Amino acid sequence: MASVITGLPERLTEETATRPELPMHRDGPVEVYYMPFDSVNPSAWVVLTGTCPGRHQILNAVEEARHVLREGAANREGTDR
Repeated sequence: MASVITGLPERLTEETATRPELPMHRDGPVEVYYMPFDSVNPSAWVVLTGTCPGRHQILNAVEEARHVLREGAANREGTDR
């Protein structure tokens, strides 16, 4: 998702959150969106999950992820920390 996030327009809007690249799954009225968060330990025994209250929180997370990716943060997907 790093290339999608860094390629988003400078001004993020409510419509940005509903771009076809961001939802990971749809089932009727339920949509699951990619939400950038801290790194994941693939050998963890416990996984905490939650729901995002809305598009505003998605936009905040995507905006911050875009900022750190553009500043040179490495894409750590699939690697250990």
